[in-house]
Amino acid sequence: MSFGMVCAGAAALGALLAQPVHAEDTLKLTVGQRGNWATSVAEIGQRAGMQIVGVGLPGHFIVMAQSPREEILIDPFHGGRILTQQDCEFLVEQATGAAIEASALKLEPLPMGLIVLRMLSNLKSIYWRKLDWNRSARVIERLRQISPHDVQLRRDLGICHVRRAHPGKAIDHLRAYLDTAPEADDADSIRMLLRGAVDSVAQWN
Repeated sequence: MSFGMVCAGAAALGALLAQPVHAEDTLKLTVGQRGNWATSVAEIGQRAGMQIVGVGLPGHFIVMAQSPREEILIDPFHGGRILTQQDCEFLVEQATGAAIEASALKLEPLPMGLIVLRMLSNLKSIYWRKLDWNRSARVIERLRQISPHDVQLRRDLGICHVRRAHPGKAIDHLRAYLDTAPEADDADSIRMLLRGAVDSVAQWN
């Protein structure tokens, strides 16, 4: 397999993961599992005699193809093009609006757990903006497998359950958030949601 095939494979994976439905299928995993994404990337790189790892730039995800002789940066979400340090600088500025010198970028491989966390967080944002509460809840449940003590995830899951008309499932999550962050900026609005959920459940009895 040629290096060109590595770039093409990275681009194909990027195109796959750019679609929320396919990305969610790829990330159907539990703690400790690597998932299809890692397996596919590793296999593509192995055939070309290179190791392919994920690199998390601020606001953008790229991959790095490594061999004993060189390291090559690839943008899987834009056709698998090869990147220079200056290209990375431009990508970060586009994504964040902040100028940053290429020398300041840390182009280090991300642990697989962080890659999965980042992709799931992106999926959550996509579904949340679309008011797709069922898929949002599903993704948040997976995020909680990775970050079980994140109370903001519990708050968001509670909100999803309220929006899905499942108030009974929302109560514990909303209470846990308020118990941990009673002075949070959104505490008053979460209390209103919680009261509404409790009232809805009380009507069933």
